[in-house]
Amino acid sequence: MTTKAELDALRAELDALKTSMRPVDPAQAEREARAFRDEMHAMREARANAVPSWLVRETVGGVSDADAQDIARTRHAPTGPSSAGIVPSSQQLSNVRGTNAVRGTGWAREIPLSNPPGVALADKLMDEQDRRDRAELIERDARLKAMKKIAEGKS
Repeated sequence: MTTKAELDALRAELDALKTSMRPVDPAQAEREARAFRDEMHAMREARANAVPSWLVRETVGGVSDADAQDIARTRHAPTGPSSAGIVPSSQQLSNVRGTNAVRGTGWAREIPLSNPPGVALADKLMDEQDRRDRAELIERDARLKAMKKIAEGKS
């Protein structure tokens, strides 16, 4: 088959495809797109609202009335120091600070701002290193000047 024949066959196939295509109605395309979006949304909602079977098995019967009353009693039970009397006398209370314990206000004592520990020592070390570096620079500068004088005297 020659190239021209091949090209003619491809053109004929393309023309046949173009004529077989139906024109797109924009309103119909919008309806189809909306229906597709609605279907996908419904699928996502169904997946999000699905309750796994193991969860259904575990929660069958829900919370009994006795459980609900127990939860309510626990919620309203005292939690402060007055509950310390519940500990039997044979056991010793833990986390009690003496017999004259006073309830605090909830505020911590004021701690003044200051440098962290060790900063003064680090400052001393850096000052000493600066002194040594300065001395080394002065010595190097003096050697350089001396070498220049010697070089000028020889020339």
